Amino acid sequence: MTGQPAPSWPPWLDPPLARLRARRARLPHALLIHGTPGIGKSLLARAFAADLLCENTSDEGGDHRAACGHCPGCRWFAGGAHPDFRRILPEALDPDHIPERGRKPSREIRIDALRALGEFLTHTGHRAGWRVVIIEPADAMNVYAANALLKSLEEPGQRTLLMLVSSHPDRIVPTIRSRC
Repeated sequence: MTGQPAPSWPPWLDPPLARLRARRARLPHALLIHGTPGIGKSLLARAFAADLLCENTSDEGGDHRAACGHCPGCRWFAGGAHPDFRRILPEALDPDHIPERGRKPSREIRIDALRALGEFLTHTGHRAGWRVVIIEPADAMNVYAANALLKSLEEPGQRTLLMLVSSHPDRIVPTIRSRC
């Protein structure tokens, strides 16, 4: 995982990833990553999440390297099992979702997902580093989920980053947008 996280890394994502890495020591608690569909917003968010969760990179002294790909944090992240990372998706887009019998998976992000996120954010990180959350597509949050997210955005823990990914930021509740 040196440099970019995947062999199909689009070169147009290099400048925004470099800007995120440069701001690593003074990040806001929430970022809104938006752009046209298919441009690589999710790749960018995941690459930066990997950087933050890597145990061989640093917030100090201007060290803005990419995730190493070899430390326990990188291996856990690559395997989808990092204890300090959460990805919130609608049921219909979640490959791990097991649908209830007779019920179609929701295309919305519902309040129960954000309530579970609140529980995750109240605990300290397992690895004494960052806790990172990606919510995508953020515009799929229903109004109840968006309201539940507000508390997390207003009172984030230290070294916590929420990345909201959207192709339609205008569909995100204005109070959420204003906090990113």
